[in-house]
Amino acid sequence: MPEHFELNFTHRFNVGEYGDMMGLTLTIFVPAAEELRELHALIVGGENSSDIAEITRWLDAVEADAAFRIPMTHHRAERFAFSLDGIG
Repeated sequence: MPEHFELNFTHRFNVGEYGDMMGLTLTIFVPAAEELRELHALIVGGENSSDIAEITRWLDAVEADAAFRIPMTHHRAERFAFSLDGIG
């Protein structure tokens, strides 16, 4: 795979009566660019929450972070991928 920048969004949620977890991930691939090389962020929040205010705060934090804002406003996404992971 050619050099690229990735934005990964993962939502983990409980399924079934035994508390098994699943993860749903969206990955956005952006072609490599010099201004993207130093960007990195891990912004956790809103997991297992139905609190709209908490989810809104998390979305605001993501959208304000340079690791999201720069690739999404200055570069065109190359492709998208969805995956579903069984966590346990």
